[in-house]
Amino acid sequence: MQRNLKLASTIKRINRLFTVWVMVVFLMCQNPTRGFDEEDLRDLRSSNICFGCDLSGADLREVQLVKANLAESNLGKAQFAGANLSFAILKHTDLRNADFWGATLFNTDLRYTDSRNSNFSFANLRQSDLSFSNFRGAEMGAANLRGARLFQVDLQGANLHRVNLADTDLRKADLRNANLKDANFTGAIRCNTQMPWGEDNSGCAE
Repeated sequence: MQRNLKLASTIKRINRLFTVWVMVVFLMCQNPTRGFDEEDLRDLRSSNICFGCDLSGADLREVQLVKANLAESNLGKAQFAGANLSFAILKHTDLRNADFWGATLFNTDLRYTDSRNSNFSFANLRQSDLSFSNFRGAEMGAANLRGARLFQVDLQGANLHRVNLADTDLRKADLRNANLKDANFTGAIRCNTQMPWGEDNSGCAE
């Protein structure tokens, strides 16, 4: 008899736990976590300004965001492939794992961004300012950065295959372990620049 009572009590506890688990799963399905704020997205589309927004994971492929202000926003995992962000302000933004494949970012302010593991392959970044940013592990193959400012930028482990770095400011930049195959450094300023083969001071002013 006592053994039956213990078994019945155990079954009741298991049933209660199962019921709680089912309720939790149901509530999670009814209230899915969004990757971005819909209101922030509407603000951006209506005014071209979204300071401090949460647009993480948003689909913004091929959108026109010329001169947009997205400073201090969360743009992690956002899709910007083919978008035009020329003259935009993206400083202090979170761009981790964001996709800018083939995007146009001419003269764009990208200072102090966290762009780790982002994708800027085939992007046009001419004359943009990437200073003080973290681009560790970023994919930047065949990107055009001619005339860009990369002062003290962290490019460790980045893929810079066939990237155009002509006339760039690479002072104090860190390119250790980066893939520099067929990269163009014509006219680039290198001073206290960490290259895969060591420190490069070939461009230091006398």
